Amino acid sequence: MKFLFSLLIFLSDSLNSVFENQTSEKILLEKGMDGSPINAHKYEAATMKKALALIFLLLFPISAFSQNDGEEISIGKYRAVPSKVLSENRRILVHLPLGYESTKLNYPVVYHLYGDYVMTYFVEAVFVLDRLHSANKMPQVILIGVDNTDRCRDLRPIGCDGSPGGIENFIRYFKEELMVLVQLTVVI
Repeated sequence: MKFLFSLLIFLSDSLNSVFENQTSEKILLEKGMDGSPINAHKYEAATMKKALALIFLLLFPISAFSQNDGEEISIGKYRAVPSKVLSENRRILVHLPLGYESTKLNYPVVYHLYGDYVMTYFVEAVFVLDRLHSANKMPQVILIGVDNTDRCRDLRPIGCDGSPGGIENFIRYFKEELMVLVQLTVVI
């Protein structure tokens, strides 16, 4: 998997350098919506990079590089976390970095709200964090996705209907229960 991301980054950087080395006469300047100039050639290069990446992924499925026949594909594990502060069980999704099981390294933790949107927000967060690590922009991290059961209650000081919100309790849950549980159960 790391090979695939490295190859995509290499191809992307190579394509970018080809476009940047074009003569300045071929670079067209246009006006953007705010009146500022847009480098149309760089925009075209970015579009070409996306198209190349898509073609590459379609021709060479990710599973061909990293999975064997019959192996499971997983980005994390669900856990039910009982909360006395919230008076409910809160489901979390835990994504561990590649090689986590075979090391005793300390990892930073990123907490992600809307953990219940697995196929959109959570998968995107896993991809972005892995890409940033592959580009040496950040260390590997543990990602904790927290299900959002009542957004108006948990994430606002005033509920959607004007009633008092529960953000203070949600913050207490994070500090006193969730973060403590994560520190006790995973190497961070």
